[in-house]
Amino acid sequence: MQTSQVPIWVPIIVGAIGLVGVLLGQVINGWRDKNKVLQEEAFRRAAIWRDKKVEIYVELIDLFQKNSNLSLKIDSKVYPHEDTMTSIEKFAKNSDKTKKFRPRLRLMAPKDVYEAYVSAVNIYSEFFQKSVDEYMSARNPDADLSDEISKMSAANMKMLARMRMDLGIPYP
Repeated sequence: MQTSQVPIWVPIIVGAIGLVGVLLGQVINGWRDKNKVLQEEAFRRAAIWRDKKVEIYVELIDLFQKNSNLSLKIDSKVYPHEDTMTSIEKFAKNSDKTKKFRPRLRLMAPKDVYEAYVSAVNIYSEFFQKSVDEYMSARNPDADLSDEISKMSAANMKMLARMRMDLGIPYP
C-alpha cells in the first residue's frame, strides 16, 4: 500500500490563509460598524438642527401672523372703530420680538430664508412707521393702509415658501 503524505508546508499555508481571512473579516466588519455609527450620529445631529429650525421658523411665522392680524385692526378701513393705539402697541412689541430672531436665522438659515426674513421685517417696519405717522400724528386717521398690508402678506408668503423649501416640505 501506498501512503500519500502531504508536505508539512501545505497545512501551514492553509492555516495562514484561514487566519488572514478571519483577521481581514474582522477588520472589514469593524470598518462597517464604525461607518454605521458615524452615519447614525450625523443623522441624529441633522435631525436635532432640523428640529431647532422648525421651532424657530414656527415661532417666527406665528409672530408675523399675529402682526398681520393686528395690521388689519390698525387699518381703519377694515375695522373702523377698533382701539388702534392698543393694536399699534401690540404690533410694536411683536415686531421687536421678530427682530430678535436675526442672529439665530443668520446662523442657522440659508441665505434665501434670511433675505426673505429681512425683507419681511423691513416691510413690517414701513407699515409700522406709516401707521404711527397716520394715527399718532392724527394727520389722516382714515388712511387706507391696504397696499402695505398686501405687501406684508406677500412677504409672509415668500418667507414661508423659502422656509418650507429649506426644510424639504413641499408647498401645496
